[in-house]
Amino acid sequence: MEKLLDNTPGITITIISVALFLFKSIAPDLIIGFIKEIFRSKTKKSAGNIFNSLVIALLIIGIIILSFPYFINNTQPKADDQENTQTTSQKTNAEVALETGTLIYNEVKNGINENKAKKDSIKANREKRLVFQIGEIKDNEDAILKLYNNLKSEFSIDLSRIFVFKIQKNSFFLYKDDNYTTDQINDSLLSFKSKLNKIEPNVKIVNLMDYCKVKENIKETKPLKFRKEKIEIPCCNCDK
Repeated sequence: MEKLLDNTPGITITIISVALFLFKSIAPDLIIGFIKEIFRSKTKKSAGNIFNSLVIALLIIGIIILSFPYFINNTQPKADDQENTQTTSQKTNAEVALETGTLIYNEVKNGINENKAKKDSIKANREKRLVFQIGEIKDNEDAILKLYNNLKSEFSIDLSRIFVFKIQKNSFFLYKDDNYTTDQINDSLLSFKSKLNKIEPNVKIVNLMDYCKVKENIKETKPLKFRKEKIEIPCCNCDK
């Protein structure tokens, strides 16, 4: 155990990996925002995956560093019974190091899985916000304006029910919200798609809450403004 305790780099890296995981549980928005900025990640999910991968990688490195000296010592020739006894002791220490590292790794991994399962359960059971998504997710406002103007040509479409959902910066889509229940929106899908077939054939039902984290709700934000065309489209996003 003395050898194990003297392995400061391995212990330090292992502790840092555990601390990072715990810090994410305390301040997830800060961690995810930092990862998105550093790695230019476009979604919170990908940023979370990057963070988890980094933590696990650090943990594995810590375990390897903890175990490496004992593996080196165990490969040295055995000169006499005293050395054999020392090697046996070293093997025991190596096993302790591996068991300690493995235990910490499993705890972190289980914590990540339990946290994800808890959040997934909350998301699955919260109230849905079902809408018709019109077209694909766009990465620029001009594409939204073009699609919106095309919708204006279809007189049977109530433009007062057309909104923009902003997933994040430069990532949004148009949708129609009729405050339908699950049965109502499913029954209306074919009819609505037929109206838009010539304008935009890609129409599907989406749950806006799927884009929101556990503690977030859908809120109206500043409208998407096109001053030259004198058009303002109401806009919503996920907000605490």
